[in-house]
This record gives sequence, C-alpha cells and structure tokens, in this order.
Amino acid sequence: MTRCHTIIATLTFLILMLSVSAQATPIIGAFSLASGAGESYVPVNGATGATALLGAATGIDFTTDIIGGVPQKTPGVAGAFTVNSATGDFISLLGTIGSIKDFTFTGPGSANYPVVPVAAFETDGGLTVDLLSISIDFQSPTSLVLSGSTIFHLAGYDSTPGTFVFSANASGRTFSFSASEDAQMPVAEPSSLYLAAMGAAAAFGAIARLRRL
Repeated sequence: MTRCHTIIATLTFLILMLSVSAQATPIIGAFSLASGAGESYVPVNGATGATALLGAATGIDFTTDIIGGVPQKTPGVAGAFTVNSATGDFISLLGTIGSIKDFTFTGPGSANYPVVPVAAFETDGGLTVDLLSISIDFQSPTSLVLSGSTIFHLAGYDSTPGTFVFSANASGRTFSFSASEDAQMPVAEPSSLYLAAMGAAAAFGAIARLRRL
C-alpha cells in the first residue's frame, strides 16, 4: 500500500470513529395513543379546510370540541390524545395526555392543515415527534390507515428515527397512532456531522499535498 493510500485509509477510519463516538444514546421502545373522552377528529379537505367524508378526505383536524356528540372543526388548533401503551424509553408517557397537530396527508395543504414535514407534530411532556413522511395504506368511507416516518426527540437521548401507523374510524370518529423507533436509521447529531466534515476536509487536504510532492 502506498503512503497516499495509507493516509487516506487512516483518515477514513478516523472520520467513521468520530461520527460514531459523537452519537448519543438512541431512543428504544414504542408507544401508542388513542382518542379518549372528548378527544376526536374531523376529516377535512386539507387545501380548503372544508369538512369531508372520510373516504374523500385529504387532511385530519384533531379536536376536543364536541357539541351534541358531534366533533367540531378547530382549524389550526392542536387536538389531544391519551397514551394508552408504552414500552422502553417511552414508558413514562403511559397514561399521559399530549397534543397532536392537524395535517394534510395527500395533495395540497394549507396554513391550518400543513403537508409533511410537520415539526412538533406530537408533543407530550419531554417527547416531541416530527412527522417526516406519510403514505396512504388504505382509505374507504369507513376507515383510513396511514403510515410513515418520524423523528423522536426526548431529553437525554439522541434524536431517533421512527415509523408509525395512524388509523381512523368513521364510526364514533375514533383514531389511534402507534409508533416505534427505527434502529436501522441512526441520526447523527450536529456535532457528528461537524466532525465528519472536518475529517473529510483534512483528508482532501492531505491528498492534495501528496499530489504536489
């Protein structure tokens, strides 16, 4: 192996080690939530904000405003949910009540019903969930199933990618949301990215100097 190749290999190894060492502890576990007493949703057209049938909806309005047993739209106002199961690092959320933002899951959105990505889509105590991507798994006049990807933020842990499944039922307008971490997709902290960039710059500089020799 030439001197140039040796230096490149060494620098590459150092870049990888610095990136790994800068990683914090990822979040491990899963949680699910569901609409509870006074917690519901209204299917809407995400672009216009008009109420829609579930089978034709493009957005969801979460609400706690229920009049005469009928959920009312509250555009741009976060709804509520109750965490009904949790494992691992999410266990402290069990039984707590958090907030969830309205959103558009397909087509054009609007200010009150944004399309992904949606920052702080869910918040509950120290947990923040960013909604990154979403797809429709099933949609009919009576039910809706969505899935996608998230980023979990929890104090004391590294920001961790996750996956989720959201389902809504037209009968009673109930909804649920189940999410878990995705250990296959680690997210580097800003410090990791900075160190990796510095290492890459050093590697390129070393190569340039060797070529001038």
